[in-house]
Amino acid sequence: MKHSLLFSALAMAGAFPSLGMAQDANTNNNDTDVEEVVVTGTYIRNSAFAGASPVDTIDQEALLATGSVSTGQFMRDLVYTDNVDAVSNVLGGPGGGQDGNTSGFNLRGLGASSTLTLFDGRRTVSSDAVGSIVPDIALNRMEIVLDGGSALYGSDAVAGVVNLIPIKRYDGVRTRTSYGRDQEGGFEEYSAGVLFGKEIDDFNVVAALQYKKNTPLMRYERPRYLRADNDIFTDGPPGTFRSLTSTAPLVDPSCGTFGNDQNDKGQYDSFPSGIKLDSGTRCAIFFGQWIQYNRPNEQYTGYVNVTHQTTDWLELEYQGVYDSNLSVFITEAASPMNSSRASTMIIPANHPANPWGIAVVPVAFRTFNGRSLSAQPSYLKHGSQWDDSTYLQDRHTFSARYELGGDWSGSTSYSYQTFRYRYKTYEELASRVQAAFQGRGGPNGNEWFNPFMSSDPRSPYYVAGVTDNSQELVDWLSEQATTEDKTYFQVFDTVVTGPLFDLPAGAVQMAFGGHIRDEKVIDNPVKARARGDDFNAPAAKQT
Repeated sequence: MKHSLLFSALAMAGAFPSLGMAQDANTNNNDTDVEEVVVTGTYIRNSAFAGASPVDTIDQEALLATGSVSTGQFMRDLVYTDNVDAVSNVLGGPGGGQDGNTSGFNLRGLGASSTLTLFDGRRTVSSDAVGSIVPDIALNRMEIVLDGGSALYGSDAVAGVVNLIPIKRYDGVRTRTSYGRDQEGGFEEYSAGVLFGKEIDDFNVVAALQYKKNTPLMRYERPRYLRADNDIFTDGPPGTFRSLTSTAPLVDPSCGTFGNDQNDKGQYDSFPSGIKLDSGTRCAIFFGQWIQYNRPNEQYTGYVNVTHQTTDWLELEYQGVYDSNLSVFITEAASPMNSSRASTMIIPANHPANPWGIAVVPVAFRTFNGRSLSAQPSYLKHGSQWDDSTYLQDRHTFSARYELGGDWSGSTSYSYQTFRYRYKTYEELASRVQAAFQGRGGPNGNEWFNPFMSSDPRSPYYVAGVTDNSQELVDWLSEQATTEDKTYFQVFDTVVTGPLFDLPAGAVQMAFGGHIRDEKVIDNPVKARARGDDFNAPAAKQT
């Protein structure tokens, strides 16, 4: 768990618009005009100072005119952004890994962590997913500071600052729908949003809802590219083993013995029994057919903003956002055994399916390959494992703007935000695999698990009732593994601005305020890994 607390105070800022000019005139005894006074930032209300950094303002009409289905796609096409997570990385990991569904700003290609993303001028708990900050239909404009802003905002703004400003006043109803698909019809993406606004007495209410969805595109749906894909696995099944007394590799005898007529690598279920490599020490399979090009996702986003003109000097505001984003990682049926577990995974000589008649241990091995005709885990879909990553975010902000008299004004806000990341998959338990190798597997503790391809009825080594695995045994080997990481984020801001006194050259103004930020992060590892029982991870317990 990480817990951090930050206090900061806004330094006093003064404005002396013409004082420097007067001093210069007195010193040089000639008429000299100061054409421009440039400051890097100011809280002084109605300041006419020019900013030193270039700012690009993009309004909603410009965003809608592009035809982009999402803000992430729009960001990708901006000339000053780079490596925006708007396209799925087929080699990425399950917990993000550029999944194409959680785009964040990356100005100048310095990384998303170097770009500070604000919502309505305030920090957000997670800036990696701009689409979760506000529905596209409720986005009024984006203001992008294109130079580094670390002097004003800190090290997380070294590449620049992006401020997303929502619609806070609206009267009527607006809807927007969009639909897109690839030319060959492999996948679709669509969104629908509605915006409602109404002024009721001293209240002004704006609310928006948005729904987005895109469907998967699998690699086997693009045979041309799958044929050229470097997608070789050499850890089976069929796998490679060795005896307890020798390091000589023993390749599963079923390797390359059936399905050799299915030799088009660009088609699904090609080379179902694998190909023995030239060295003869490994059996290769092609895993690309089980992986996605485009990750499916489904997202719901809600936004509400309520302002109340309480008195002629006080305005109160509540702002709330809720977002739920499900991104699915489609991958191979099972991950390989962690090599540190090999010595304990003994397959005894009396195992009914052991083709060598001596005790062996796996060297390069995974339990399932997703295309065997023997029993496969019930959670597989078309030979692939679908892992769910769910991102949940909610934000509540209470603010007040007030007039103090004498041209003095101020604003105070408090924001409470939470971000939760849930990852759901299935993990094989090392203790259960080990027991099943010894004939103590299954719900009743009396079944043998056959780790060889002789479990497939197409194998010449298949023996009905002897080498096949039961569905109950296969499902027993794994358990659902769910982890949830949580971030709690609180921000308090207050600032007051106004004039101090008048000089012949103009009024001297100042701004002062404070900022408190509290962040707590709780990480929960997968339970099987926490107790050191994950077949695909080292035996040491993880915390």
